Amino acid sequence: MLKFWSAGNKIVNSKKAMQSCLDEMHFGSPDAETELIIIHTTMGHKFGELIEAAKEANPNAKVVGCTGGGVIGSNGFVSENMRALAVMGIRGDAKDVAISYSDRLSFANSFEESLRVAKALKAQNSGINMIFLFGGFLDMVADQSLTAFEEVFGAQMPIFGGTATDNLKGIKSNQFVDGKILEHGLIAVGFADPTLTVNMGVHHGNVCLGKPFVVTRSERNQILELNGQPAWPFIMNRMDLPVETEFEEALRVVCFAAMLPEALHSEYDNQYTLYVPVGTDKEKQSFYLPVTIAEGTKLWLSHREEKKMFDGLDLMVSRLEEQLEGRSPVAVFHADCAARGRMSFDQINKTEIISRMQTPLCDGAHVPWLGLYGYGEFTRLGGKNVFHNQTTSLFVLTRSELQ
Repeated sequence: MLKFWSAGNKIVNSKKAMQSCLDEMHFGSPDAETELIIIHTTMGHKFGELIEAAKEANPNAKVVGCTGGGVIGSNGFVSENMRALAVMGIRGDAKDVAISYSDRLSFANSFEESLRVAKALKAQNSGINMIFLFGGFLDMVADQSLTAFEEVFGAQMPIFGGTATDNLKGIKSNQFVDGKILEHGLIAVGFADPTLTVNMGVHHGNVCLGKPFVVTRSERNQILELNGQPAWPFIMNRMDLPVETEFEEALRVVCFAAMLPEALHSEYDNQYTLYVPVGTDKEKQSFYLPVTIAEGTKLWLSHREEKKMFDGLDLMVSRLEEQLEGRSPVAVFHADCAARGRMSFDQINKTEIISRMQTPLCDGAHVPWLGLYGYGEFTRLGGKNVFHNQTTSLFVLTRSELQ
């Protein structure tokens, strides 16, 4: 049976930051049960020192993790400082945790590499009942990765997590596994504890702007033409931005909406799902999205409404409470869009946002909580595994009665 702890801080010294987290969680005894240490960190920390400190405290621990624009922890802890750290520690039987990864993920091989990772994960334990998945945002065609995992585990397997990022510069992200620091990684953590169940909630607060345009030419996740015109100049003109605008500048303001099937509107509290560019191709005057986009797809430009974001967040949490049916969370994993942090709304108190999630769900108890301001989120919708952008996504683990 797996047990969870979490801790976080803004200590600048990387080694001391990790040691403080481990001390708070009482992790560090070489005689303890098998340990998994999951790291979420902002870009300023010395990643090697974080990993080294974790391994020094317990040489037998498995250490995985990734970078984000900010981190979130228990009891209202949230920080987007250049050096901020959040850690989830897990103890239990070694057979209840499996880890598999790729260090060469790309747009071109997302399905193949994800399939290899999924097969290696299942080979370790066929009893896996949920998968925590994370990887680099510049490399993944996310729907193809999900399809690959479902080919191995079935569509009913709950997959949750997100994609790592930097500080929304669109340059690189990092993933950690086996003492390695990766830039093109995909990491899957499989939990095989039959007493655990995961409930998920997802919400964004965006509305559409103006009239839609049509994808008239695309290849996989590369958008080459919109309304018959070169795609990137078309978007820059629509937004009254110079065609020469660099991707990093546009990254903060460009967000597309695509229509969802009507059957999902109520559950999602929105008619649209969102996609944010993950790169541009200057030579082809095109851009990339994190999922496959078919020709003929209608897209809208979109922006966030603050009231809709807050109201929708409260609704999502209320629905999660109903799903839990009185059961107390044993741990919460949390994937949040980096644009919902200071990159988008300097005026919003992020502590208030986190409190509006944690206060109802935790009900005064200390619940291990690990969150990241990343670039995208894996969250089930309509009974299917789906990739989202610009959402708050919560993954609440509860425990059934022991047989």
